[in-house]
Amino acid sequence: MKEHLYNTLIVIVIILKAAFLLVSITSRVSHRLGWDSRTVKMLEKMREESLAVSEVFMYLVLIVVFFPRRRVSDIKIGKEEQIIAFVLGVLGIIHTQWDLFEGFFLDINHLINK
Repeated sequence: MKEHLYNTLIVIVIILKAAFLLVSITSRVSHRLGWDSRTVKMLEKMREESLAVSEVFMYLVLIVVFFPRRRVSDIKIGKEEQIIAFVLGVLGIIHTQWDLFEGFFLDINHLINK
């Protein structure tokens, strides 16, 4: 694995996750304090965009780490990767569109009971 690429991606992911956290907190504060709607909308858009960008870089880290041509013995998971994988899982669950999740099973139930 190209260590420089990997290390660079890890640093980018950490910076982007910190930015996402900062924008998310600011967005929540703007809602609660009743900031003007233009600012609130801009912060919400930035929150969604920063989440998307940070997720893409997290996926790139996963691709670099688990590239199919790598030998299994070369794949080592360190603390940083463990934290990133954990955060990806938590954010994935938090940002799941649960109405779609529920709708999927309701639709299957509807098809079965037809």
